[in-house]
Amino acid sequence: MNNRYLFLIFILISLSCFLKAQNPWASSVVEYHFGNGQTLGQSSPDFPSNVLGPVNPAVSNTVPASAPSEVLSLGRNGWIVLSFEQDIVNGAGADFTVFENAFEYAEGLIFDEWLMVSVSMDGINWYAFPCDSVTGEGMAGRTPTNGGGSTNYQDITQSGGDGFNLDDVGLPSARYVKLQDATRLQTPEKIAAEVDAVVAIHTGNTLVSMPQNLPFFWQATPEFFSLATQEVIKLELTDMGGRSLFSTVVYPGRAVSFPLSGITPGIYCLKAMGQNNFYSCKWNYYR
Repeated sequence: MNNRYLFLIFILISLSCFLKAQNPWASSVVEYHFGNGQTLGQSSPDFPSNVLGPVNPAVSNTVPASAPSEVLSLGRNGWIVLSFEQDIVNGAGADFTVFENAFEYAEGLIFDEWLMVSVSMDGINWYAFPCDSVTGEGMAGRTPTNGGGSTNYQDITQSGGDGFNLDDVGLPSARYVKLQDATRLQTPEKIAAEVDAVVAIHTGNTLVSMPQNLPFFWQATPEFFSLATQEVIKLELTDMGGRSLFSTVVYPGRAVSFPLSGITPGIYCLKAMGQNNFYSCKWNYYR
């Protein structure tokens, strides 16, 4: 079996494992504070599972979630921080979608309860999406969910909900999403926003910059970095100060993999030197 076939097999196996492990939905609640008023879904055993994982497929643009096991009311001025198993990364168009409990109650009329949205790469530094406090533009909770068993919730043209693009806050990726009730800005009958789910559209660790036509394939999970190559290259991983963290020679048809347990989240430089070419990429690593 020649090197090209070995290289293709490595790509297929790595992608298969990566996709099986991928969970695009918010997977845990990091922190929260419930406000006044509504208390729907705030108690065990409904919370926190009612804001994690997929939306109820029975929900539609005219039929909102109603059971405490399906949706969480934040209360007036309440907020919640959700985290993901993998980074939400900056791709083309919307990068994640927030599903609140908005619904259409008459033709063209939406009952909406607004949420301000912020994101963070490290859970410490937060970046708020720009929004209009009068019209609600730029907030979540404005667009009903389109449910159904065949709906692709990572395709916002099918899913409904409100999409957010990391370009709008200037981030290459985010691990945390903060949702804050903003119904104080609305009319009195809007009591408190209800959170159903949040899904990442683009996920995984990411290269901040990547040259085109690289002669190698790489994959990064929170646990391992793996690489296969079409030519002999010297691979080196350095921090942004130039300190070498890992260095090896990779041969065609032989995959190399090393654990990331000793590497802290941050921005790194991946360098690959071939016989006639040198490649350098910035790598944004987050667990």
